[in-house]
Amino acid sequence: MKMKLKSLKIEALFNTFSYDLHFDSQDKYLILTGINGYGKTTILNMISALANKDLYYFYTFPFASIDFGFEDESVLSLSSDRIDDAVSTDVPVSGGRSLHFDMKESDSKAIGSFCIDAGTIARVMKNYYHFSHISINSRLKDDYESTDFYQVMKDEGLLNAIIQLTGKNAEQMMMRLDAFKAFYIEAERTVECRYLRPKNTVPDLEYRDPKWYLIDHLASDFRYMLNNEYANYVKYSQQVDSDFINQAVSSSLVYNQKTYDAERGKLIVRAKELELLGLIPHWDVKSYDETNAKMLTAYIVAQNKKMDYYNTLLSKIRLFYKLVEERGFVNKNMSVTVKDGFRFRADGNGFIDLSLLSSGEQNEVVMLYTLVFSVGDDSMLLIDEPENSLHVLWQKKFMRTIEEVSAVKNLFVIVATHSPQIIGTRWDNCCDLTELMGGENDGE
Repeated sequence: MKMKLKSLKIEALFNTFSYDLHFDSQDKYLILTGINGYGKTTILNMISALANKDLYYFYTFPFASIDFGFEDESVLSLSSDRIDDAVSTDVPVSGGRSLHFDMKESDSKAIGSFCIDAGTIARVMKNYYHFSHISINSRLKDDYESTDFYQVMKDEGLLNAIIQLTGKNAEQMMMRLDAFKAFYIEAERTVECRYLRPKNTVPDLEYRDPKWYLIDHLASDFRYMLNNEYANYVKYSQQVDSDFINQAVSSSLVYNQKTYDAERGKLIVRAKELELLGLIPHWDVKSYDETNAKMLTAYIVAQNKKMDYYNTLLSKIRLFYKLVEERGFVNKNMSVTVKDGFRFRADGNGFIDLSLLSSGEQNEVVMLYTLVFSVGDDSMLLIDEPENSLHVLWQKKFMRTIEEVSAVKNLFVIVATHSPQIIGTRWDNCCDLTELMGGENDGE
């Protein structure tokens, strides 16, 4: 069962700001506004870091406490204390803070807790070989003396070792957090982003030139996914074929000519769409023959059963294509195939390199692809400054797209923006951080 975030309470963010935010699942979205520097992006980063268990992130900014409240009424509390800057260890580690993570049930019964501080980090690093069963990367092992504290905290194996040292039922707490899912679309969307791409997709993507445009990565991811789905479809199709005779003999279903012709017509339309995508080979569907009516009926049923395998994927492809086409890219049309993933044809000039799309077009494709294919159902979606590089007309369409996709996927969406065009008439769903702190927010 997925954990859903219900509230976020922050005390003394940057030693200045305190917020108490609530996420009403009935509203489906919250729009954060406010003057630069009040913490909109930091709030999105907090939620994303928690969902990805990148707990080192909470060392990168000052705060007194943070409470994450979930719909099951459990609460994860983070508290930050200053400690002596001088850490007694032979391993030089920067940082003079201690972070406490405590999770409790609605009745205040403890679920689990652990503590992270520079001294514990140093102890784990110094005694690395005592934790040899934990996957701490070689860079930390061989060069820990020159490693910055925040970089150290990025290592998952190191975090697991710290939890073993300082935790009380921490494994139970981390298992709970595994059920919390949030997807982050950052403000810069045309280059590789930290959490945007799904993990464990194309194995060699990590090693590609980091200057590649993110849209190229996503097209490659999409091509890989389609080919993987096709391979699985072939196996499923073979299973259906192997049982065809048994099903044909045992079934009492026999179409008359009128019904057969109607079902044959629908089958041909379904097959044509999948064939154009490269997801099935070409099929010849025989005309009605009363002598073989039972076998022909069984064939129609079997072929429909095969194509049903693609129902979920096909609905996503249709939605992605529809949303992109609604943007009305000038003299460009998108195509989708197993061979190429997605690509664009310029009118009269053939296909073009994806990096040649305008920055606004790339932003739209990356965001729409992520909404449809990367964001899981029943999860939280975080979007920072969706207005970047977008014409006013596209900005006005943005929230309608969010409402459409979130209704299908049952998402709760948090959007941080400065754009009145993004907000439109949805001011009742806005939370202005400047106003929460008693300041004036002229123009927003």
